[in-house]
Amino acid sequence: MIDTGGLILSQQFYKSLSLIQKMFPISNIELETFNQKYEAFNFNLEGLSFKSRLAKKTPLKHGYFVTFWQKNNINNNEPFNQQNTKDKLVITVLDGLRSGQFIFPKKVLIEQNILKTETSKGKMALLVYPSWVNNLNKAAERTQRWQLQYFVDLSSTKNQQEINNLFFGGI
Repeated sequence: MIDTGGLILSQQFYKSLSLIQKMFPISNIELETFNQKYEAFNFNLEGLSFKSRLAKKTPLKHGYFVTFWQKNNINNNEPFNQQNTKDKLVITVLDGLRSGQFIFPKKVLIEQNILKTETSKGKMALLVYPSWVNNLNKAAERTQRWQLQYFVDLSSTKNQQEINNLFFGGI
């Protein structure tokens, strides 16, 4: 069981949280009200703040889908913005024997127009393409190319140095 400040969860229910807890002693776990189909939660680790999601395999396209939005003051969905998001976004992919994580720094989310800024409307969802996804169209290949810089494949051996670099480097 996981104690998240009064709310108890089964580790089996939040597979992405269980995976992260096996790698690091995280703290201040906070479930998000929305995006629960994607195991939406926040946590802290070594002085950094993280937002986490579990991506889901898409039935019609290659890749994995994840939502990334909040409600505004009039209860409409909107993208997160550069002021109110965490230092990094962790997107966990679990697909049978394959698993991996994208760990995107806030700076990259801004550069890729995922976060709302003065010059970008932001995005409320995105597709991620782990290293094992192939046969992509040209646009998806371009997306995969930049995403893979922030991806670690956890399917076989875990490279702790690579994991640490993604979690703690490049803010």
